[in-house]
Formats: sequence, C-alpha cells, structure tokens
Amino acid sequence: MRNNVLSQLESDYPQSLLTIFIIVEEKDRKTVEAAKQIGSEFKDVHIIIVPPNGENDWSEVIEKWSQHKNVEFDGDFNLPFGKGRALTYAYYSKYSTVRESEVITIFDAEDIVNKNLFKYAISGLEQGYDIVQGILRYRNGGNNLLSALESAEPVLWSNSIYPHTSNPSVPYQVLGPAYFFCSNLPEKIGGWNPYTTSEDVDFGFKAWSNGRRLGILDIYTDELGVLTLKSWFKQRRRWARGHQKALLSRYLKGKNGIETMSNIFYFYTYSMNSQLMSVTSIFGVPTGIYMIIQALLGFYESSNLFVTIIVLFNLVHWIYASYLLVKDTRNAYKFSNMKEMVKFFLRVNPISSLFYSMLWFVPVFAAIKDCLSETPIVWEKTPREGEA
Repeated sequence: MRNNVLSQLESDYPQSLLTIFIIVEEKDRKTVEAAKQIGSEFKDVHIIIVPPNGENDWSEVIEKWSQHKNVEFDGDFNLPFGKGRALTYAYYSKYSTVRESEVITIFDAEDIVNKNLFKYAISGLEQGYDIVQGILRYRNGGNNLLSALESAEPVLWSNSIYPHTSNPSVPYQVLGPAYFFCSNLPEKIGGWNPYTTSEDVDFGFKAWSNGRRLGILDIYTDELGVLTLKSWFKQRRRWARGHQKALLSRYLKGKNGIETMSNIFYFYTYSMNSQLMSVTSIFGVPTGIYMIIQALLGFYESSNLFVTIIVLFNLVHWIYASYLLVKDTRNAYKFSNMKEMVKFFLRVNPISSLFYSMLWFVPVFAAIKDCLSETPIVWEKTPREGEA
C-alpha cells in the first residue's frame, strides 16, 4: 500500500488536488494498522474502515444505495463480503468524504501508478468521456513459469482485445483498477454490485447500458500476478463467475432479438475471449493433435464437419493470438538484455501459452458449476504470496 501511495503522490499532477482514501475491512486488523501508519505519514491520505454488516451507518448506506432502479437489493442487510460491498460503503457512508471529490479513481493495494496517468485521464474526462480507463500489466512476470504466463494475459487483452469495447455499440467492462469517472456517476447508474464476484464487469455494463462513453489510455498500471496455482485458480474462478453472471444480466438485452444476439456476440468475442478459447482449446487441441498423428501415419479418416470447424477455428485463433502475444509483450515489457528476453520467451511462447489457455478450462468449468448450483457465490481473496 505504501508503494502505491508514493506512486500516486509522485504523479505529474498537482499533489494539492489529490486525496487518497485507503479502504480496509475492520476485521483485517493487520491491514488496518498498516493503513493507519501510512495515513500518519501523509496528510492527504485518509482511512475508510468498513465495519461488519449492521454496524455503524450500514442501514443508511444500504438505503441510499438501494434506491436506484439498477440496484437488485434482495432485502437482506447482510451484504456478501467483497470489493463491491466495500466500495458501496466507502461511497455512501456519512463518515466518508469520497463523494465530495470531482473525480474518483480506484486502485488495488499492490498497484504502482504511472506518473502520467492522472493528467491524461482527467484530460479524457474533460474531452467528454464518462469513464477513462488505463491498461494493466504485471511487474512480477520473472518469478516463475506461472507468473510469466500470467504476465502475457493483461497486455495481450489490454492492447489487442479491450480497445474494441470502446466502440459505443460494444458492451464494456472496467478493469478493476485505474478507471476514472466523475464522482456522481455511481449514483446515476446504480453503483457497484455486491452480489457478483466481478464488480468491475457489472459497473461497466451499467455505464454502457446508460449510454456512457469509455475512453482507453495507452498507459500501464503495474500490478502483481499471483504465484501459486491455488491462488491462480481462486482468482480466475472469481473472474469467470463474474463474467458468467454478467452474461445473464438484463444489460445485454437490446431493443429486439437481433440486437440482443449482437450484444452477446460482442461480449463473448471480447470480454469472455479467454473463457471461450479455453473451452475450444480443451477439445480442439487434443483433437487436432490426433488428426495430425493419423495423417502422418496414413490412417487419417475424415471427421465430421463440426469437429473440423472447431479444430480449424482453434488453429486460426492460435496463429493470430501467437502473433499478438509476441508483439504486445515486447511492447509492454522492456528487457535489460538479450538473456532476459530469451528467458522470458522460453517461458511465454505460442506453445506454452496454448496449454496455459487450456488450463483456464478448470476455473471456467468450476465457475459454470457454481453458477448452476444453489451454492451462494462468494468473493475470495487472492493474496500475492511473498510480494512486497
């Protein structure tokens, strides 16, 4: 958190215009104490402590939040734990001055902010965009094979997929951290949804369906990727749950069936691209390998049309994605020498990334199972193990 705060205060933007709020859960005593220590060092850093449900002014917060037509409040004041709940409290609480600001932006605790982000984001809002979003990359891609493969994800998505969603006809999500908006926007669109595991997807959908324009900045915010498969699975399952919940939301419904199908197609093509490709890869890759082996041995028999289409689609997507993978990662990550670059691409390359895409099928399948069952969907923490 301290490095995050320092990076914001060192921005090329007047420090007198910045107020930083650290939002922490009351029950997380270790983080509360760390936040208070940071707050004592800097005069423009304030701590918002989110109390347990039912305590302090929670009833007033829920009353203010639930008045909007887009809010699906179920009458239970015990809101599910998660980032959506915390942001709702920080925004509506009478003990918070967040809404007195002109512009709000959000970061995760481990983020390091580019010094130019604030001034260009504010410029974008002044030019008429309703939300201005910076793009993301991971700064710990050299830790192990998993973190290296992870590090290619956000830059590929941020540079080659996400920009398409700035088209007004395409449903968009915001990216969790580094999105900027005028402080009255949450109140106008219904704020953050505590009933989903991806509040950023829901927030973006609400804004898009409300006719709000998205602008995307080519400026990175540096995050940390998780370092273990256990944390990776928890994080990806949470993301997949949020996307699948969004897929069923009313925000994708258009004026007619064609428009609805168009919205769903765009959402699958862009926001759910990773999940879609994990499903086709888990079937298409083994099938394609089997067909190649048969052909080499002279035993190839023609497959049915559906199988052939899946394999060809997977092949074409893999070739194109491989090109983008190399291009985007080379642009995003600056290597100090040739050895470092070779080491990175030995880990992150079209072959390893293909099997990494197949690994995505595990959290995607788990998320589908969760969404179809009666088990309540919960927001899980994904710690960045051992990272300062």
